[in-house]
Amino acid sequence: MENNIQNKKLNNIFPQRIFEKKEFLFHQGDLIGDGYIINSGEIMLERNNIKIEKLGKGEALGVFNLFFENKNRFFSAHALAKTEVFVIPQKHLKTILNNSDPFVTHIFRSWLNLTGRFMVELNKEVELKKKIEKPNKLEELHIKMKMTH
Repeated sequence: MENNIQNKKLNNIFPQRIFEKKEFLFHQGDLIGDGYIINSGEIMLERNNIKIEKLGKGEALGVFNLFFENKNRFFSAHALAKTEVFVIPQKHLKTILNNSDPFVTHIFRSWLNLTGRFMVELNKEVELKKKIEKPNKLEELHIKMKMTH
């Protein structure tokens, strides 16, 4: 019930947009812009063509770059299925940030920095795991030769 009330409030304030399966909300490197809250469906976040996180109903995306000097999107985001989002205009996000308590903004920026460093390390681990799990052609040939002898 509470979720429906929240969605009604969001619907009264922010426009909604529907993204079809595989449609991108934004690409890594794009200039920052509007933020989004997922009303239904799923969104995949990717960085350097590596799947990072699947987001679902109620989750926000595209808002965190406003806390930093970085003016470009850190991730790409695309719909995994037909997805409805609330569009939070960039101007609204900037107004909220400018009116926020400086302490809260500082703490949030610190948390985002920590999370960002964690994501970089996670990307390195994923890449390493891919290399370990995927033998090169020479290794594959060697394995096949062992199996036939």
